[in-house]
Order: sequence, then C-alpha cells, then structure tokens
Amino acid sequence: MDNKTKAIVAIAVVVLLTAIGGGVYYWQQKKNHTATEVPLTDSAALNLPTGNGGVPMLDLSNLPKADSVLIPILSKTLDEAFAASEKKDYAALASMIIYRGPDSLRMGYDVFNYKSNYEKSIVRITGETFNAWNKDVQTREYARAFEMPIPDGRSMPVLEVIFISRKSVNRKFFAFLEVNGQFRISDVTSYL
Repeated sequence: MDNKTKAIVAIAVVVLLTAIGGGVYYWQQKKNHTATEVPLTDSAALNLPTGNGGVPMLDLSNLPKADSVLIPILSKTLDEAFAASEKKDYAALASMIIYRGPDSLRMGYDVFNYKSNYEKSIVRITGETFNAWNKDVQTREYARAFEMPIPDGRSMPVLEVIFISRKSVNRKFFAFLEVNGQFRISDVTSYL
C-alpha cells in the first residue's frame, strides 16, 4: 500500500471516529436538555440522596436502561472479532464490521467486503487497533449493554467494555447494528 493510500485510509478512520463522537454527543445533548448548565462538583450543593450510610449517591436515571440479556450476544461477537484480529484473519474480521464507505446504499446495512482494496485497508487498520487495545490486557469486562435510538428508526445496542491491564484501565463503547440476523460492530467510542 503506497503512502497516499495509507493517508487516505488514516483520514477515513479519523473521520469515522469523529462522526461517532459527534453522534454520541448529539444524542447526549438531545437526551439531557440541561446540558448547557455547568455541573456542580460539591455533593452537598447537588442535594444527592444519602441512603448509603451518608455517602452521596448519584442520580443515574438519565442513563439508558441496561439490558443484560444482550451482553452474552454482543460479547460473543466481540470475542470473535478480537480473536480474528489477533490471528490477522482480516477476512473473518471484515464480516463482523458494518460497512462505512463511499457506497451510501451499503452504509449501515452491510458488512465490509475483504476483496476490495479500500475495504481491506480499513479492516486491517481496525484489526491493528483492536490488537493494540488488547495488548497486555489481563482481562476484558463486559460491563453493561443498553440501546440507543438512531435517526433511521432502528435501535443500536451498545456494549461497554473495560480493558484491564497491570498499568491501565481503558473503557470503550462498542455499538452494534443487526445485519442478516446477526449483530455486527458498527461504531466504537471512548466517551458517551
């Protein structure tokens, strides 16, 4: 792959991650109409309930409702994707990632095709990123799953994954869409 193609692929990945972050930010702003207020940091000023032995408890009612039934289904897809990445089986990995690219008819409704050079490069970069996240990880925790509505009327399940190593704890949110009766990885972000 020449340097020009590498640069185009890198820019496409950055644009994809930026779009994911923007979508999540938009969803948060729409969900929380008081998002323009400056958050208070003094727990006494927040009037938080203290039903836990005097320790303030945060109000988590504005978070999406967790759906623990989805965790084993979504985590299985992620485990398969991480295993394919580790083995550098990019053809298998391509079949687990929702297509993002110039073909607007396939975007969000199909998976990557590993036969196309453009799609091959995106899948390889994604696989390398997955391998970097899993490097030196002692355990992966699938913390919670919840669903978010998306503009086309579908619902997007999201799985919070915590990568734990000796030196760090890293959290990612993996979003999924259903394609051909199976959940496939659609988006990944570090922040909700």
